[in-house]
Amino acid sequence: MKKIYSIFGMISPLFYLIHVIIGSMLWSGYNNITQPISDLTAADAPNREILSIFTNMYGICGLIFSIGSFNYLKKLKVKIINVSMIIFIAMVLIGVSYGFFPEDMAGATMTFEGFMHLVITALIVPTAILTPLFAGLGFRKLENFKKFSNYSIATSVIIFVSGGMSVIAIANKISIFGAIERINIGSLQLWIFIFALIMFTNHMDKITVRDNF
Repeated sequence: MKKIYSIFGMISPLFYLIHVIIGSMLWSGYNNITQPISDLTAADAPNREILSIFTNMYGICGLIFSIGSFNYLKKLKVKIINVSMIIFIAMVLIGVSYGFFPEDMAGATMTFEGFMHLVITALIVPTAILTPLFAGLGFRKLENFKKFSNYSIATSVIIFVSGGMSVIAIANKISIFGAIERINIGSLQLWIFIFALIMFTNHMDKITVRDNF
């Protein structure tokens, strides 16, 4: 069963990547450097319906993986890992709600859906930072997972720093928001893939916990 939901975890970020690649290819005027990824599925985006199929699959696969990981890893009885998985589930659920509240296109009058899109973004940012951070701190308690622990913490730092850079870019009207966002979100998607791969290849129930919280 662990291998099945781990496969969903590896597939999930691939759906996200496909939606970004296909979306930018289909929209001839789209600029990956200056425009956010959410423009691809904004309310009036030209290919919203097609790309929403991929983002919905991304959310479904992510939800299966996050819930499965929590149910499996809670056997280790490492509290901080449990916390990280709960935040992971929350992050995916919040992300799924993007589908109901598409972004308003630049220059358009703000709608209720557009406002809620901003609220969702404000909620998802801290969960994206804390999920790999707490996972990294938790996996440090397990033998032979030091590299993944360090990688997870580094991912959290990259997401935090790139998120700050995004704010600076917007405030100073520097037209590289899209590029920075791809570092931010790309780091998270890569972490999800690697985490799923580790879950797939390791027998977590045979791992020794060095100490607990």
